[in-house]
Parts: sequence; structure tokens; C-alpha cells
Amino acid sequence: MSDNTIEPYTGLLTVIDLLSGKLLDYSKTPNANQGYIDRQKAIITDLLEVSDSLKFYDLHPAWTHIQDMIDNTLKSDPSIEAFQININLKEVTNHISVIDVNLY
Repeated sequence: MSDNTIEPYTGLLTVIDLLSGKLLDYSKTPNANQGYIDRQKAIITDLLEVSDSLKFYDLHPAWTHIQDMIDNTLKSDPSIEAFQININLKEVTNHISVIDVNLY
């Protein structure tokens, strides 16, 4: 994998696809070890279960963008101690909830 930032769910699926492809290639070789194939299949199944738990990362692109904006703002003014972020889920927002998160 590269050093580029990648969304975890997509990255894991890429690794799973790579492992599956390599296992398929190996299974076609003469004298392929069935025990090894079964162990690799079990690992791939476990990774697929983990990937299903990562589907909550749908907002990853938005959070990455927010992190970039925070980093850029702090570069220009490192004295900032807090950010207020409004995330509108609809065009018109009449019902608002406040979530206060302390990262210290």
C-alpha cells in the first residue's frame, strides 16, 4: 500500500481483493497445500467481517476535509484553541443539536 491517505474501508477491501487473487493463483498451482488454502480462506473471511464493521466510515471524506481545514487554519493562527463546526444534514436546518467534544 502507498503512503497516500486512504479511507479504511476501501483500503481493507483492496487488501482483501489482493489476498483473494493471490490465493486463487496459488490454488491453481500443482501440489497446492489445501491446509494453507483453508487457513487463508479463514483469514479472508475474518477480514471481510472486519470490513463490514467499518461501514460507519461513510463520513470519512468529510472528516478528512475538516481535518485539513483545521490543520491549515492552525498553521495561520496557532493560538486558536477550539473550533465550532456546523454540519448541515439538510438544506434548511431548523432543528439543531450541539455535540461538545473535548480532545484534551
